[in-house]
Amino acid sequence: VGNEQWLALGYCEPGGWWFEPKDTEMVLKALPKPYVTLKDFYTEFHYGLHLGSHKNIITTYDVAFETPGFYVFSQEYAPLGDLTSNVSETGIGELYSKRVAKQLAAALGFVHMKDLVHRDVKLDNVLVFKSDFSRVKLCDFGETRKTGTLVRRRNEWLPYSPPDLAAALGFVHMKDLVHRDVKLDNVLVFKSDFSRVKLCDFGETRKTGTLVRRRNEWLPYSPPDVLERNTDETY
Repeated sequence: VGNEQWLALGYCEPGGWWFEPKDTEMVLKALPKPYVTLKDFYTEFHYGLHLGSHKNIITTYDVAFETPGFYVFSQEYAPLGDLTSNVSETGIGELYSKRVAKQLAAALGFVHMKDLVHRDVKLDNVLVFKSDFSRVKLCDFGETRKTGTLVRRRNEWLPYSPPDLAAALGFVHMKDLVHRDVKLDNVLVFKSDFSRVKLCDFGETRKTGTLVRRRNEWLPYSPPDVLERNTDETY
């Protein structure tokens, strides 16, 4: 999925470096070194071990190593794949949706109790273990951070963006433009239930590909590298 590769191992025994046919089915998650730093790998592996005790969070085993091209660790095998591959054009129905939501709420509640934020909840990161959705598990903690951590927002896949923001930004990008200043201050609210919000303030908007000098930004909305100095950037 994305920059990740999954390799089925068959039946293995957790807790060791040698994989022999035993009683636990596993997969290897291989993270390509060109896209993942060693620190990022350790972060995901650490949080996987730390959080895997919850029944609705994927179990990560203490098996990790590297190859010339990948950082690798082992996790339990989900026989039915992720939620994306189990959702039809008509969805999964109200009953199954409630089952999934209840389990994800429990998993996220456990994550938040640890003062952590998952930051990447989506269908691809929910693994299915039973066809009636009575057992699903949250996975992929590569974006997980401690509560209060200042992070750089990465480009989000449009279907997982908030609906109103996705629609507004999608329209802007269709015009070959980049807004360059999306933040809470520039989203106006028209209804108390947030069913109608609008994007505003196009003072920083430029044509795609324009070389610009980044202006001083308010700290909470600044990427980490900009906290040190202004940089010329191409959008």
